[in-house]
Amino acid sequence: MFHNALQKIQRNFRFTDWLMLILAVFTGSFFIYRDLGIRMMVGFGFLCMVLLIHLVRRLAPNRPPRITSLRLPYLALSLVILLNFLRPDSKHDVDSVSYILSMLITCGFVTLAAPDAREAGRTLKVLGWAGFLMAVFVTFFVVFEELFWDSVFHLLTPVAQEYLLFFVPGGYAITLGGCTFTCYILFFGMAACCGLLCTGSGWTKKRAGLLLLCAFQLLALMLVGRRGELLGALVCCALLILAMCTPKQRRLLIFFGIVLASLLFGLMVMYLPQLKQISFLERYIVTIENLLSGQDVTSGRLTLYQIAVAAFRERPLFGIGWDQFQTLVPAEYLTDPVVGIEDTHCIYLQFLCETGILSTPLIIAPLLYYYWQVCAQFRLLKQRRSESRELSLAFGLCVSSLMIQSFLLFVGIYDPNFQRIIFWCFYALSILLMIAAQALEGHLPLDPVSRALDWSIGRLRPGLSTLWQTLRTPWKEGK
Repeated sequence: MFHNALQKIQRNFRFTDWLMLILAVFTGSFFIYRDLGIRMMVGFGFLCMVLLIHLVRRLAPNRPPRITSLRLPYLALSLVILLNFLRPDSKHDVDSVSYILSMLITCGFVTLAAPDAREAGRTLKVLGWAGFLMAVFVTFFVVFEELFWDSVFHLLTPVAQEYLLFFVPGGYAITLGGCTFTCYILFFGMAACCGLLCTGSGWTKKRAGLLLLCAFQLLALMLVGRRGELLGALVCCALLILAMCTPKQRRLLIFFGIVLASLLFGLMVMYLPQLKQISFLERYIVTIENLLSGQDVTSGRLTLYQIAVAAFRERPLFGIGWDQFQTLVPAEYLTDPVVGIEDTHCIYLQFLCETGILSTPLIIAPLLYYYWQVCAQFRLLKQRRSESRELSLAFGLCVSSLMIQSFLLFVGIYDPNFQRIIFWCFYALSILLMIAAQALEGHLPLDPVSRALDWSIGRLRPGLSTLWQTLRTPWKEGK
């Protein structure tokens, strides 16, 4: 009976091998938990079930997970954060526990996933479609706003309704899952389209369509009204364009880009009153006006930065405890429950404030290591992408991962993206895209850090092998 049950699991649950694709679908549909009232526990419970079934399917044929130099840093990052969370002076409320569970689940996905070319290509398409559908939603209800209030609005949860009633009158567009989540999905769609765009060569209808789709998603991102995410998207797109150019082309682009940006800024300053009449440009125009008049354009972030620095100076070694910065937020920032300011709005300052100089380098090091590796991978694949179809797809995956990581690290300077529960899904996808590219490329990094990680893995491998065989023993006896 046990053998038959195992065979049934092997036969009927093959879809659990597509861990990266499942995570992409889950991430793209994350808005349903807040907007439609579905409990988040259901979604993360499903991910846990997928991981468990996948593990069972790997135990029977003895397919142990392969820990590599691109997987180990994610495990180390998760371990450092978990240890900081377990400190007695850290915050242990429901949100903090949910955050840690999200981290541990995505850690399982990064450890166990083994995406092939087919799954990787489909993941890019899922992310592209998610961004496209979100762009359609945003632009449609910008044009037909009254239709939303008369129809879709009544289907949302009270929390989502309260959020929209607070932010839409302030100049933001109608969104799903909140303005930040919508912007991230739009950018992920852009990153996926850029990756697919880089898998081809020449000017074809498909590549022209992908380029138009990127522009459409960028337009939708601008319509949302979030200045930080728009700036991050523009910076990442500019970096990708420059990285794709030759040195001579790069110098020309930088020169003409500076000239063009200066001209556009000058025209905007000249016609500020007229541009301010355009509803979706109002927030951007107000920012320019405040900048020209010397007013604060950071929405109060400077005060939060000063508080974080002061708290770090009081406890520089260990910090004040994970997720404890919210206890330092001034009362005037908490006057409206919808806003819910609980973070520094700079992930690097928050790391210093909450974990001190002992843990902050251990958190930032894996982030920088992954970015270093994806940049090195980009340089190598840029030269080899035309050699085969697999290398072309690997380059597209690398481009998407590079854009996503650049976006998360850059926007983290002024936005608390690392502190959001959904962050781990976003970041895990960027790492899995890089892992898939490396699998297709067949090249292992040989830099000193990677060699040190491989040496560490070699030392740990006997113990991991013993653990795996111990887990597998019941399945062998069952057969």
